[in-house]
Amino acid sequence: MCNKNESSFLSGVAIGTLIGAVLGVLYAPAHGEETRRKLKETGKKYVEKGKETLEDVQDAVEELKLKATPIINDLKETSEPARRALVEKIENLSEEVKAKVKEEKETLRKKYFSGTR
Repeated sequence: MCNKNESSFLSGVAIGTLIGAVLGVLYAPAHGEETRRKLKETGKKYVEKGKETLEDVQDAVEELKLKATPIINDLKETSEPARRALVEKIENLSEEVKAKVKEEKETLRKKYFSGTR
């Protein structure tokens, strides 16, 4: 399976080859009809190579999905209890903060506004 750098390199090689072929055909000493025929043939070759490369990439992605799916599922299963515990802690902390804010609010109300009503 190709990594990102290898696939980028291969893409660069393919694009460079295509550009070189087109320029070579355009600057070759041939008449218009023959140049067009050569361009058409070259285009067909590169379309085929592009299709093959696309199939290779699709196969690599499918292989990666097959390998990654069990790992991802395992991570989900093992992380779920920790996630639930964290959510519970956050909810408890939230309740504690709400209670403390209510308590401080009441203290401030008594301290500053006890005789104003």
